[in-house]
Amino acid sequence: MKKYFSFILLLFFVSCGNETDINEILNVGKELTTKDLSKTNSTENITFIGQGLKGKIIELKK
Repeated sequence: MKKYFSFILLLFFVSCGNETDINEILNVGKELTTKDLSKTNSTENITFIGQGLKGKIIELKK
């Protein structure tokens, strides 16, 4: 599944020409993979995380 996230990040990198955008994307990825999403629906860089995405990330972290 790490390849899946890497592929998505690569697509964002290709589509973003601004370094600020790239840093924001990296921050979102970092939050998705490091924070305990079971207790929250949003983070500093993410407005809302749906139950399906939260469940999949929690499953993959195990």
